[in-house]
Amino acid sequence: RDKSISTIYEKNGIKYAFISYTIWTNGLETPRGKEYLNNVYSEEKAKADIAKVKDKADIIIVAMHWGTEYSLGVDWQQTKIANFLASQGVGLIIGAHPHVVEPVEYINDGKTFVIYSLGNLISDQEGNERLTGLMMAVDIKKKVDVDGTVTVTVENPKAELTYTKSNYSKNFKVYPYSQLNTSILSNYESLRNKYQGVVSQRYPELKWGL
Repeated sequence: RDKSISTIYEKNGIKYAFISYTIWTNGLETPRGKEYLNNVYSEEKAKADIAKVKDKADIIIVAMHWGTEYSLGVDWQQTKIANFLASQGVGLIIGAHPHVVEPVEYINDGKTFVIYSLGNLISDQEGNERLTGLMMAVDIKKKVDVDGTVTVTVENPKAELTYTKSNYSKNFKVYPYSQLNTSILSNYESLRNKYQGVVSQRYPELKWGL
């Protein structure tokens, strides 16, 4: 675990750390002596982990397994955790677990971008909310001033909704909503408007299309 947490990756001259946490294990007990298998979130643990990489990485990315299942809204715990991670210097937070899409937004005076839930990418659950997912792209930009000051920003977020078509067995096909038609999903236009509204409600400037 310590090696994984401390690893610094690099892409296009930008150094980044990638850390993940879960706030629960769905009632499953972690085997004693193997606590490293589940990186269960706590503020103390996150603060210590981030401190290990803060001076080495240009940006810290955190994946969070959190939120309320099947809720299209952001709960109080997500808000608390997102703000704490942002206060520690995390620049990008990617959320999952609710099985439905949730809003995205900038917090911490625009220094941190949060995707609260990507929903399901491939799903055999019932209901269009659970068959709809979210793909996101952002630009991570690094600026080095003449005095050596480094500024890293998360910019230009773009989104695309996805839909899983299946017969609830093995034949899964994932479509971007932009490629749907009424023969695939009869009411796709109204659903697209609904879920785009959910995702962009806290950030209306969000661009659609990848």
